[in-house]
Amino acid sequence: MDTAWVVLGVAGSVALFVLVWVGIAVAVSHFGGWKALANRYEAHLPFAGTCWNWQTIVLGDNSQYSNCMKVGVDQDGLYLVPNILFRVAHVPLFIPWSDIDAQWREKSMLGISSRYVELRLTTEPDLKICVPKDLIEKIQAELLQLRAADKLKIRDVAPA
Repeated sequence: MDTAWVVLGVAGSVALFVLVWVGIAVAVSHFGGWKALANRYEAHLPFAGTCWNWQTIVLGDNSQYSNCMKVGVDQDGLYLVPNILFRVAHVPLFIPWSDIDAQWREKSMLGISSRYVELRLTTEPDLKICVPKDLIEKIQAELLQLRAADKLKIRDVAPA
């Protein structure tokens, strides 16, 4: 009889964990802006460009996808999809370069300054995607190799 209670407790804990995980993923997708992007930019074909796993981006003001994002580029656009454990309610996205407006930004925290690129989409101007400098450098290098460096034009930070 005690074994049945242990099994039931473990099964209930696992079920609760899965339910909470899915709930959080759905909330982040909806409130962070991924769902809005998916309505327009859902990737329907497998992506064949260069990809980097375990990357970080920030979507909107509050949805930070830390070290869980697969980011890819090809001549036509930017590919984004969370790694498998974080994919609930997050379909793969493919955003054409023609829909992306990019600008360098700088932020400072505790006296430490860091640069990143803020991507704004012509179709969703209120939603921003912030990409760290190291990832942008990888993207630019890949575009240069593809002879498509002109696809992502990044404006510099406006002087203060």
